[in-house]
Amino acid sequence: MRFLYPAFMFLLIFNIFSLLGFVEVFAKDHRSINISIINKEAIGAEVKESGGLGVIRVTQGQKVQITWHSDQSTVLHLHGYNIKTKLPKDMDVIMEINARAAGRFSIEAHGFGNDHKHKTLIYLEVLPQ
Repeated sequence: MRFLYPAFMFLLIFNIFSLLGFVEVFAKDHRSINISIINKEAIGAEVKESGGLGVIRVTQGQKVQITWHSDQSTVLHLHGYNIKTKLPKDMDVIMEINARAAGRFSIEAHGFGNDHKHKTLIYLEVLPQ
C-alpha cells in the first residue's frame, strides 16, 4: 500500500492546482506542436491551410515547442526570430520559440539533402494578446 502514496499525493496536488486555475494558465502559456515534413511538405494536426501553405497560430507571450520530423535532412530557419535548427533525416528535433513578437513569420527549409534551395514550409502567426 505504501507504493500508492506517491500517486495519491500527485493526484491531490494536481487537483488543488486545477481548482486554483494553475493548470489552465500553464496550458494557455505553452503550446506543443508536432509537424512532419514528407516530400518537402509540412503536415500536422495543428497546421491550418492559408494561401496554399500551412499556418501555426499562437498568441503573443506563449512558449511554443515544435517537434519536427522529416524524411530528408535539412536546416530549418524561423525568419524574424532568427532561430535555426538542424533536422537530420528520420529523427525528431525540437524547436523552442518564445513568441514575443507579433506578426507572420516564415519557417523555411534551407536545402533538403544535397539541394541548397530555400523553401518556405509553413508560417508561424503570432497573434497580439
